[in-house]
Amino acid sequence: MKKLFVIIFLINICLCAGAQWTPAINEYHYRAGTVCFRGEFVNVPTDKYPPHILLIIEDNFTRTEENVLVTVNNDGSFNSDVHIPHSATVYLRADGYENSLPNDLYFFVGDTVTLSVDVAARSTSVAPGSICYWVDRCRPIIVEPYAKSPYGDLSEYSRIYKQGRKAVEDYCRNTGKVMEKVMKDIDEECFVLPADINPIAAEIIKNDAIYEGLYMMMSLRSMYNYTAFYPEFDSISGRTVPVKNETFEPLDNKWFYKFLKKHEKRLLDNPKALLYSVASSLVNCAEFGIYEELKFYSNEIVLPVTGGTSQEIQDYAFGFVMPTDYDAQFLQAVLPMRNDTLLTVSDYWSLAMECSSKATGLSANSFMGQWCMMRYIFGFKIDEHDSSPDYAASYVAGTMPYITSPILSHHFTKAYREYVKKFEVKTTPEENLATDPVIQRIIAPYKGNVLFLDFWNMGCGPCRAGMMEQRNFIKDMQGKPVKFLYITEDKYRESSEEWLGKTYIEGEHIYISSADWEYLQAKLRFIGIPFSCIIDREGVLHRNMSHTMVIEYFNK
Repeated sequence: MKKLFVIIFLINICLCAGAQWTPAINEYHYRAGTVCFRGEFVNVPTDKYPPHILLIIEDNFTRTEENVLVTVNNDGSFNSDVHIPHSATVYLRADGYENSLPNDLYFFVGDTVTLSVDVAARSTSVAPGSICYWVDRCRPIIVEPYAKSPYGDLSEYSRIYKQGRKAVEDYCRNTGKVMEKVMKDIDEECFVLPADINPIAAEIIKNDAIYEGLYMMMSLRSMYNYTAFYPEFDSISGRTVPVKNETFEPLDNKWFYKFLKKHEKRLLDNPKALLYSVASSLVNCAEFGIYEELKFYSNEIVLPVTGGTSQEIQDYAFGFVMPTDYDAQFLQAVLPMRNDTLLTVSDYWSLAMECSSKATGLSANSFMGQWCMMRYIFGFKIDEHDSSPDYAASYVAGTMPYITSPILSHHFTKAYREYVKKFEVKTTPEENLATDPVIQRIIAPYKGNVLFLDFWNMGCGPCRAGMMEQRNFIKDMQGKPVKFLYITEDKYRESSEEWLGKTYIEGEHIYISSADWEYLQAKLRFIGIPFSCIIDREGVLHRNMSHTMVIEYFNK
């Protein structure tokens, strides 16, 4: 009997130890995967269902978006496996059903999300059981510590920046105190969640409750810092001119960085930041509010170059990228530029990290810092140099040693592999434009021409500025086999035509329905505007093209 008791005791110890070392979320959950997205539209007055649901998915590692169209069947049902680059919040659109569908849903890899969209009641319910269901249901639990804090309702923060520096700093300090209370409750297992909650969902909700405070704090700081300049908007050119605010008082960064340092392991060196329901907004705030030196320090160490300088010298002067093969002439030209010392991409990162740590007192190579570095590489540096694979390879090779997190390293390597596939491997075009009814309806009248498609709307200042800049070029192209198609939604027709009349923007002005706009967003895989592409005479689509590149295609 005594022996049996000892055996049972040892088994229980092993089981408890096993439970202790088996977290609900592990590294595998941070990979890409699919989510089964299904459900139905009910109580539709006219039985006229939307043809599809547009899902907007942001890749938080590369600062890129993916769009997916989910077909709605004739009976109002839908069922599709949606591929996501990682667990994230997905944004939903369906023309005419904005008040019925939720704006966003949390998609966790391997999850099954089932919706019932009640059009008459203008509401949506998520079926119990999924991670999405728990994140949606527990939103009040995440916000409650801040909404019902001893310092008032901290969840309403968006207007505090107008009250001045002291109000912003008081808010941040109070929010920091609430965050510390939330962390203490979680550590002491006093953070109350539903008894039947999914273990993975429980980790996500606790994580969200902490990062909610950090996100609100950084967002408010950003809002206040923007008041350092007043924007003056020119309605004709579409440009915004910043004017310095002489009364602006900088915030106390010492307290902020001291708070982050105190909780650095939990807030900045924690992969669970990726699983925060608005992780894209969180990391964006970190990029500009904590690690901005990692992105902008290069402006302080660029080298002067004169007009007519070769592209290789410019790449070195501005990006520290050198030719792939030894070039004695290049070396002779660049060595005197920096006291006979070369600066590599890796050196640049070392200097940038040193600058960031000195400015903040934080580790620039924490998980969050590495995450920001990766987004800078794939969301800006490489995207800016699509036509130069060697440039991309140099930046990837120079950055890779600093990406030490296994999670980020996996996605970093995968992102570069996708870049290589996209720009160096010749593949069959994904879109068969010849059979696409929506695209053909737009481009058919201009058959035989090279087509420059520019998607825009009146609310987009850069769109209007780009159109203004293209005016002279369009005039120079008159008589050439090329057409410039400016495409916007029909609901903006009145204001668009008024502006176009004042600015004399030539080209073909095309107005399409919101349903067609959503379809083309998914088909052409864009969400942000301006977005432009070229369709050559053979009907082949070429993405991310500038207006001047039409010359290359009609000369072929």
